[in-house]
Amino acid sequence: EQKRVLDNFQERLGAMQEYREPLESVWLDGCRDYYSYKTGRIATDSEFSLSNLFIPKTFELVETTVPRYFTALFAARPIIKVLPRETLGDIELAEDNEAVLDWQIWRVKMVKQKFLRVIKSASVFGGAFVKLPWNAAEYYTDIVPLDIFDVWVDPIAQTFDECRSVIQRCIVSKEWLKRHGAEYYDPEVLNKLLGEKDDTAEKIASETSRTERAAVLGTKLSSKSYSNCVVFYEDWNEDGILTTIGGRDKDLVLRQLPNPYWHGQPPYAYVSFTPGLFGIYGFGLPQICHDLQEEYNTKRNQRIDNVNLSINQECLVNPDMHINFDALS
Repeated sequence: EQKRVLDNFQERLGAMQEYREPLESVWLDGCRDYYSYKTGRIATDSEFSLSNLFIPKTFELVETTVPRYFTALFAARPIIKVLPRETLGDIELAEDNEAVLDWQIWRVKMVKQKFLRVIKSASVFGGAFVKLPWNAAEYYTDIVPLDIFDVWVDPIAQTFDECRSVIQRCIVSKEWLKRHGAEYYDPEVLNKLLGEKDDTAEKIASETSRTERAAVLGTKLSSKSYSNCVVFYEDWNEDGILTTIGGRDKDLVLRQLPNPYWHGQPPYAYVSFTPGLFGIYGFGLPQICHDLQEEYNTKRNQRIDNVNLSINQECLVNPDMHINFDALS
């Protein structure tokens, strides 16, 4: 039974990764454009180099749009409007739900910073994933912005609510697992995991999505960055939750249980910046204005190159004319 469950998980994850793979290069291009990341232009000779400016047009568009979205979101209370069901006329119940939701939202720590990160991520990548776990101790729903490269969704779903499965890749430290892992996962499997050497997390450092984004920031990832971490996958599907270790023996299942939420849905949300005509993934500002960014860069660099060529004109000299170069200086 466990083998069947894990085989189904591997099949789902493989289909999701294959579906999303073409989008990852688009997201990385958008990240480079937002950070005005320059790629080198080949110099013609040792004395004259081509201009290599990056005009921050994409950055300007994102940083102009995001504050407007953010201001509009927090301009009035409550933030979330709950509509009553027309058939039942539950107006008072809808108003009560609005008040409860508004109260819960403002209990979330650093709620404005989290919303700002979600909106900015959506504007750059076209969408952003958010996890909404229930905090039983303090009685509210938390808001956790996620890395879009660490979440995969059902490839045939047209809306997020139609997803048959949502898979999140989690990277946690072994120290955290030692302290809290027994509260959530199978102790026997957990002890086996912590007692073995695992280089799965270290391999994450070589992924293109992480190395490219690190280069954009002027940083560099190495295997040492994840040397004391563990990678596992949480699969929220129609059967419940499956937590398994990636890149290891298939018998390492940390957790398998029914969905604990009464609504039966995974505790995730997807915020789309500009929804497409089909599919879940939207598109962001860098994808829309990528060619415009290329035009800005090309024209500005060509103008500077033209000025440099005009100022530093080269002459052809006939050696048979016996020109006195000292006299010219």
